[in-house]
Amino acid sequence: MNAWVFIYRLSWWIIALLLLVFVAFRFSPRIRIWKDYQHRKAALEESNRLKAEKVQDYQERQERFQHDPAYVKTVAHEAGMVMPGEAVFRDETQSASNIIIDGVAP
Repeated sequence: MNAWVFIYRLSWWIIALLLLVFVAFRFSPRIRIWKDYQHRKAALEESNRLKAEKVQDYQERQERFQHDPAYVKTVAHEAGMVMPGEAVFRDETQSASNIIIDGVAP
């Protein structure tokens, strides 16, 4: 009788183990899909954060363009524009950003 109790209990443990394996294999693709969604969500949130920083930078630059004439002049000079009567001196041995306009480096 003792052997039958052992077989009975062992069979229940085997059934429970098989059920656990079935459940694990059944839900593992869903867990993987959920993890993929979480990674994609994190990537999109990072992208949104970077875009928000860019928008903030553009808004700050726009504000400076509207209220700071010296900034407008500096940006125009960096773009190669000059006011009438100004002379442009370029140092060809260094980078193009080293432009001196009327003796004042930007």
